[in-house]
Amino acid sequence: MNPTLVDFHCHSTASDGSLEPSELVRLAHKQGVKIMALTDHDSLNGLTEAQQEALSLGLTWVNGIEISAKVEVGHLHLLGYGFDLTNKALISGLALLQEARAGRGLKMMERLSDLNLPVELSDLELLPGASLGRPHLAQAMIKKGYVQDFEEAFYKYLGRKGPAFVDKEVLDPAQAIGLIREAGGIAVVAHPVSLKMGRAQLFEYLQTLKTLGLEGVEAYNSSHSANQCNRISKMALELDLFITGGSDFHGLSKPRVKMGRLQNNRKILSKWISSDLFDRLGIN
Repeated sequence: MNPTLVDFHCHSTASDGSLEPSELVRLAHKQGVKIMALTDHDSLNGLTEAQQEALSLGLTWVNGIEISAKVEVGHLHLLGYGFDLTNKALISGLALLQEARAGRGLKMMERLSDLNLPVELSDLELLPGASLGRPHLAQAMIKKGYVQDFEEAFYKYLGRKGPAFVDKEVLDPAQAIGLIREAGGIAVVAHPVSLKMGRAQLFEYLQTLKTLGLEGVEAYNSSHSANQCNRISKMALELDLFITGGSDFHGLSKPRVKMGRLQNNRKILSKWISSDLFDRLGIN
């Protein structure tokens, strides 16, 4: 495969991105992305719309998802690729997670109200079936004049240390990986630097996840430095795990992150992704 631009990690308004699924695909096409996956949090709702747009523009499409899982330190997010959209176990498992997300959002709205910053459901720009996330609350806060931008909303109120923050319910790693595999998908650890582990600890943890069915590691991510990308790629090779890459594009809530790009605007190229992964996904 000739080196082409790839993005296996991005978000739309079906979860916490600021662009609708078809808009996101059009931006990817404009930026030169040739192969992409939409990986909304706990949601399949944007995939059909995005896939139709991708195919109309000649992009190679991969079904994607991002699921949060429990971990003692940092944050464990699992990406799933190439699964069956109609799998009943996956659909029902995600429905429970979305219900929990909605409850979390309502609790955060209550906390904002206690801070004399009321946000009503009518203030939220939610697409049908989309899961309520912090970017939706931030957007409403901007519209109501409480804050100037997303950065202020998260720094002052919605971030992990903010007074309106409520943690989300997540699955055990085995459950999250099991949902992806049950639907015929490939489970991958997203941005492993967010696990906040040293090399030896991360290596051992990835080994443990591999026994649960993990098949890949997102070595290339916009939150990783060049050294981290290289180090995690080598680790994946040692563990015989697929190497993947994605920008983690969200739009307005992460304005510095660009489609198909890493830090310093480095392109995410197909030559960095495991060729066996492309084979598994049926990409020539």
